[in-house]
Amino acid sequence: MEVLIVRGRLHWGFSVKYPLQSAAQFPLLIPPPTTLVGALAYGCNEGVETSEDRVSAAARLLNNVKWAAFGFDETLRGLRLSLLAVADMSRNIAAPYVRKAEQALFAVQAMGRVYAAGMRIKIVYLGEGLSKLVKCGWQITRIGSKESLFEPSDVELHKVERVDAKTFATSLYVRADVARPTDPSKVTEWEVWPLAEGSFHFWRGGPQEVVKLYLPLRLEEVSYESERVIKFGEELYAL
Repeated sequence: MEVLIVRGRLHWGFSVKYPLQSAAQFPLLIPPPTTLVGALAYGCNEGVETSEDRVSAAARLLNNVKWAAFGFDETLRGLRLSLLAVADMSRNIAAPYVRKAEQALFAVQAMGRVYAAGMRIKIVYLGEGLSKLVKCGWQITRIGSKESLFEPSDVELHKVERVDAKTFATSLYVRADVARPTDPSKVTEWEVWPLAEGSFHFWRGGPQEVVKLYLPLRLEEVSYESERVIKFGEELYAL
């Protein structure tokens, strides 16, 4: 197995909404794996979200990318991640959803986003045949909405090694089925959509299964215990 690590800076932050929201659009505190694969696919496909045969460019990458994770690449001890999330008031055209009330055509909506201006982040992609995606990593320009600008500063390709360690520390989110935090008060449980082809198309309702993660509550590394610790570069993780 290989791992592609993309490091860089956020321009102002990012905006990733909960799936299927329409009016009040609350932000996800961290980009989920599906958003990260979408960001990589956008770079691979030269800024086009669908291929010529109208198949999702992100879904095509699932032959190579089996998992993706996000983490902040700097430590600000004590700063809770939830404090970075805000909701800006905006007016959006609601004409397709309004039939009679003209005063509601430009309705006020809460648009959620996470402000993390200039902060360093890292994105990890795990899978097979990732060497051909190194160029795509350099071409990631956004994470989430088109305004969520990202500037890559370093892209690394490593082989994954199994190690005998039973504990590790990371700022990346971790699957709950492969690791558990040594201090549960430092994480929150989070459910995301799986990396499956259907996740990149419109669902009526949602997927039948979700993936449970542990997400750090603060901008600092969290220690975990696991029987499936791996190493890539200087990073320890569990998969």
